Amino acid sequence: MRPRSPMLPLSIPAILAVGLFGALLAASPCPVGAQAYIAGLRVDLPLGSPFGTNDARGVAVGDVNGDGMPDLLALTPYKVTVLLGNGLGGFGSKSQVALDGTTYPFALAVGDLNGDGRLDLAVVDELTAVSVLLGNGAGGFGPRTVIATGSNTADVTIADMTGDGRPDLVVAVRGGLSLLEIFPGNGAGGFGARQDISVPGTPTYVATGDLNGDGRLDVCVSHVDAENKVSVLLANATGGYLPPVNYTTG
Repeated sequence: MRPRSPMLPLSIPAILAVGLFGALLAASPCPVGAQAYIAGLRVDLPLGSPFGTNDARGVAVGDVNGDGMPDLLALTPYKVTVLLGNGLGGFGSKSQVALDGTTYPFALAVGDLNGDGRLDLAVVDELTAVSVLLGNGAGGFGPRTVIATGSNTADVTIADMTGDGRPDLVVAVRGGLSLLEIFPGNGAGGFGARQDISVPGTPTYVATGDLNGDGRLDVCVSHVDAENKVSVLLANATGGYLPPVNYTTG
């Protein structure tokens, strides 16, 4: 993506605007002290990253301790690093949430999965599982619950795909059959039987939104390697999705 001028320092709104592209930067770390560009914004990579590793795989923003100020969460090998925000664009000392037993965490999302007003975590590993960790409202998280997925998960997002007011999980699976997997939430932190949606290519990142104004959430999927396309799946009135429409990128 070409940088635009003038370049601005990265802020919380900018992080939010980056969305899916944050994981791309994290998955391709630059040398210490280097500069990278995301969505036309210059990002300076300082010495001594607060995350403790240059192999971060994903990033999310949310108020995990309930003080009304956004916090920063980064997925690093076998743990989630939490930096509590001060409301001025700065962050305090890090805490870490262990992901013991995961093969290799690959992507994360935050949302209130059990309706208690506290943000929870969903983390996919790079093989066959998504882990759910319920938040305690103080910046920490409880034990993980593991939900089986298809092979080679790539991304996860949290959204109410069924329209029942309860958050669901949407997982992109790139191994074997190329799928989107929707796990309907029960509003208490648990999930029902998954719905599989076939998509073309090799899905890598997934996003949701009402793209045609009908009140139903649609799905966008980007693809890896040289496929240079994004697939859009519009929701229908019966809980399913219309065939994907592919748009060329790059």
